[in-house]
Amino acid sequence: MIPDRVVEEVRERADIVEVIGEHVQLKRSGKDFKGLCPFHQEKTPSFYVVPAKGFFKCFGCGESGDVFSFLMKHLGMGFQDAVEKLATRYGVEIPRRAEPQDDVLAPLREAVAFAADYYQRQLRAEPGARARSYLESRAIGRDAAERFQLGYAPDEWRALKQAAATHGIEEDVLEAAGLIKT
Repeated sequence: MIPDRVVEEVRERADIVEVIGEHVQLKRSGKDFKGLCPFHQEKTPSFYVVPAKGFFKCFGCGESGDVFSFLMKHLGMGFQDAVEKLATRYGVEIPRRAEPQDDVLAPLREAVAFAADYYQRQLRAEPGARARSYLESRAIGRDAAERFQLGYAPDEWRALKQAAATHGIEEDVLEAAGLIKT
């Protein structure tokens, strides 16, 4: 998320006439600028850019907004992309939050992947016979079960924990991943 102070700095530095002028042919009209609206078909200009206030307004279709909303509407980009595009263009640095390190998340991902695989194997094995029968009665075939990674949890509360331990996955990792409660 981009801090509000950075968004405001980008808004202040961005030249709305320059940005919109790259997409719409603008002509000076007093202190403002006007042109044909890019959001609807028209022959007489009803699209105005007011640089002193940093906004645009079309009196034909009602579209209005600031430099960010123009890029979002005209180029179909999201707010963050519009801010980043203009920040780069006008030399405003966007502070980046430190992303969680992959080595912190890797054990959790491994545990979740192991659990999914374990439960899928249980569905295919003898303990999952009743569950397979139920899926078949609901017209859910083996292909669909595999595609959607359906599985079966045996009626034994330690089963996943014991299976994970044999693969070197520790109990605290299973708990942190939300797979077991201790």
